[in-house]
Amino acid sequence: MTAASNAFIEISGLTKTYQVRPRFFARSRPLAAVAGVSFTVEEGGTFGLVGESGSGKSTIAKMLMGAELQSGGDIRIADRRFGSRLSAADDAWRRRALQPVLQDPTSALNPRLRVASIVAEPMRVQRSQPDDAAYERRVIELLEKVGLTASHARRRPSELSGGQRQRVAIARALALEPRVLVLDEPVSALDVSIQAQVLNLLKDLQAELKLTYLLISHDLAVVAYMSSRIGVLYLGQFMEIGDKADVIARPAHPYTQALIAASEPEHAASLDRVMGEIPSPLAPPPGCPFHPRCQQAVARCRVDKPLLRPIGPNHQVACHLAG
Repeated sequence: MTAASNAFIEISGLTKTYQVRPRFFARSRPLAAVAGVSFTVEEGGTFGLVGESGSGKSTIAKMLMGAELQSGGDIRIADRRFGSRLSAADDAWRRRALQPVLQDPTSALNPRLRVASIVAEPMRVQRSQPDDAAYERRVIELLEKVGLTASHARRRPSELSGGQRQRVAIARALALEPRVLVLDEPVSALDVSIQAQVLNLLKDLQAELKLTYLLISHDLAVVAYMSSRIGVLYLGQFMEIGDKADVIARPAHPYTQALIAASEPEHAASLDRVMGEIPSPLAPPPGCPFHPRCQQAVARCRVDKPLLRPIGPNHQVACHLAG
């Protein structure tokens, strides 16, 4: 890992292991959802986590947010360390400083509440405004910031389009003036015509409010558009990590190359056809975890696990053949 001097988030050797039963009467077995991941996110920057379902992206986000406790490793945000022992003050700070924007705004918004109540809810929980008039003013300010109007405050989620619902979710995430947004597939549930609008909104808000983003997506095109640095996850491990220019323009790992090919419109459905299914994390393959699906694999790949190694100033890859 190349740590940025102005890193706002620093993840070191992060692991998460679950004990699961493959069958009802079977003995529990360890499942390594995240296996020693390290990266940094500079203040005001965007780090993109990309990979297929089951690669560990959302588990990393849950640990960063505090929804899951890591099995090992360090999480540092600003000058605070988050581990198994956590002070009430640090926990309260994280709940305000980090806010999520989730994949499906329909399920994320209470259908019985009007937009004004949805956006005001986190502020009322934290008692961040002095009176009802102040809450109303702040709600209108937030809605206008995300491209909506005061009239939207009186509507319910069912009266809004998908793009408008996601804008409401973003407004709610901004209500407590966070420093980090964790964006978990923020546009995957939206029409393609709306996705670019929401991504541009997020970029504008980041520049205006100096926000730091952790972006999670299976869509490499979205990650490439938004991110300054990218980590490519596979079975809970980084296959490749580096600056966007290196990972996108000079992908060194066969998995990254396959993801890039699959992100092109004419190859959008090609990933499974070319490489088959991702192995079960309950029985990861020996050697390189990607070798059963890799068309470039040699004998060494099947027995010798490659470690991340530098192939450029800010570019690392876990592949025996790269470089």
